Amino acid sequence: MFDHWEGPNGLTATQNPITFAANVDGWIKAVLSGFVDSTTLQYPANNWYRLWYTFSGDVNNPWSVQKGHDSALDVSSLDFESNWGTGQVAYGASDKIGFMSGRTLQLSSATTYTFTIGGDDGVRLFVDDQILVNGWRDQSYTTYSGSKSLSAGDHRLRLEWYDNVGDARVSFTASSSTPSDAYTAEIY
Repeated sequence: MFDHWEGPNGLTATQNPITFAANVDGWIKAVLSGFVDSTTLQYPANNWYRLWYTFSGDVNNPWSVQKGHDSALDVSSLDFESNWGTGQVAYGASDKIGFMSGRTLQLSSATTYTFTIGGDDGVRLFVDDQILVNGWRDQSYTTYSGSKSLSAGDHRLRLEWYDNVGDARVSFTASSSTPSDAYTAEIY
C-alpha cells in the first residue's frame, strides 16, 4: 500500500485511491492504483492515537469496519478515563464500537511501571507488542493491573477496547516506581 507517488518532472499522485498513468511518446509508462492504508496504528509520544472500528460481536475477530482515527486526548496526560454511559461514543455509535490506541512511553532510566486498565466491555494492554493485561470479554466496568520492568528508551503501548452493548467506559493509568534496592556507588 502507498499514499504518495512521485514521478519524473515533479509529477505526483496522492488521492485515495491512488491512480496514475503516464503517457510518454504514446506509451503508458506507469499505472499505479491502490488505497491508502489508514489502518496503521501510530505511536506518538505526546498523546494517544486511536483507530476506531465497528465491533463485530466476536472477541476473536473484533474489528469489522474502520470508522476513522483521532488523537484528541489531552496531550499532557498519559492517564485517561472516558465514560460515555449509554450515550454516543464516537462516529454516531453507542454500541458495537471499539478502538486500538497507541502511544510511546519515553523513559530516561529503567523503572518498573504498573498499568491499570478498565473496561466496559473488553479491554487489553500490550507493552512492546506483548500482552500484559487481558480483560477481553463482555463485562460491566472492571479494572485489571499488571506490572513490567522497562529499560531506558522508548516503549510502545497499545490499548484495545470495545463496547458490545449497554454502558461504555474505558480507563488507563500508569505509575512508576524506582527499584527499592537501588544504590549509589562511590569510587575512590
